[in-house]
Amino acid sequence: MNIEVIKKNVKKYLDEKRYDHVERVAKCAVELAKIYNVDVEKVAASAWLHDVAKFFDLSVMIDLTKGKYPEVEDKMSKSTAVLHGFAGAEFVRQNYDLFGIDDEEILDGIKYHTIGKENMSTLAKIVYLSDAIEEGRSWEGVETARELAKTDLDKAIKFEIEEKLKYLLSKDSIIHPNIIKFRNSIIANQL
Repeated sequence: MNIEVIKKNVKKYLDEKRYDHVERVAKCAVELAKIYNVDVEKVAASAWLHDVAKFFDLSVMIDLTKGKYPEVEDKMSKSTAVLHGFAGAEFVRQNYDLFGIDDEEILDGIKYHTIGKENMSTLAKIVYLSDAIEEGRSWEGVETARELAKTDLDKAIKFEIEEKLKYLLSKDSIIHPNIIKFRNSIIANQL
């Protein structure tokens, strides 16, 4: 795995604004990896690749994921917002020659960075949270989440999920069941 090669190749699929976001996510993820004793190179790879499929057409995302991920086979999951993580993980898996990644933990970080899942690895949690709290994000409460992230990853994620749910409810948006399962697994693990 070569992070410089990953950076160069991922840039081909992103516009400048999105590439800058990915760079900030990677920076945040590496900082959190050091705090939580997670393999920095693996976290960096997952963070750099988390949005590789962000600008793929929905039809391409559906083709990449079809029959592989039951949790996104339903009608409510047929959106680029939900599918780009799953499509990105599959794209990276299918393009080993470009990215050099076949590690399932790295791929899970890509796959679940928007909707989470039950019992995620610390690496995947770091990518998920870094996407939400990187320094370019400005949602109400982001500073609280950033502070929590320095000392308690699960508390920070739970806080972020609860803020996300408030926002989605206020917009009368569909809420993917994974995000609820993710929150519940964090609470259950604290019992």
